[in-house]
Amino acid sequence: MPAVTAVERARRGAACAAAALLGACAHSPPAGPESPYFQPPAGSLLRLQRSLTVPAGTTRVHIQDGAARAWRELNRYAPYCDLEIRVVSRAHAPAIVRADAFELVRIERPMPREGNPWRARWTVFDDDDGPYTLLTRVRLQSPRQSDVLRLNCLRWSNSRFDTYLSLQEIQEVLAPLAEFVFPGD
Repeated sequence: MPAVTAVERARRGAACAAAALLGACAHSPPAGPESPYFQPPAGSLLRLQRSLTVPAGTTRVHIQDGAARAWRELNRYAPYCDLEIRVVSRAHAPAIVRADAFELVRIERPMPREGNPWRARWTVFDDDDGPYTLLTRVRLQSPRQSDVLRLNCLRWSNSRFDTYLSLQEIQEVLAPLAEFVFPGD
């Protein structure tokens, strides 16, 4: 067996140290509903526990802390959701979204957008990068209520590098009014 030179030993030691350092930095992000990038499996549902009233002349009902709220009652600095229907309810009559199980068709996370459209003109002169709207859209489908379109959930952030709401965080906004149900749960 040939003798290992000092240079070869140093080379092997450096390779082992580099592998250990790279391995220590690697981590796997959460893969379940606690991850902001989780895509639920086919057959996942949003179960609405009770009916909601969409105010007359609008397409959405606002939800925060498990209750339907008027726009003026929302704490816009905390996460909230809007359950959206396809057609504007008649001016004289509100629309009703009945308790149901809605299939999660798709989750979309558009690029963050600035909360103030005039802000873009002044960003050259300062380094404040906010506020931004981090929107998570959950497309919904039900054969019994085809007028229900989606659940829009958002939070404001002062950084475009903040994370979107995870389904677990959305669940906290909706509970006990609605819950996510995944196959095998």
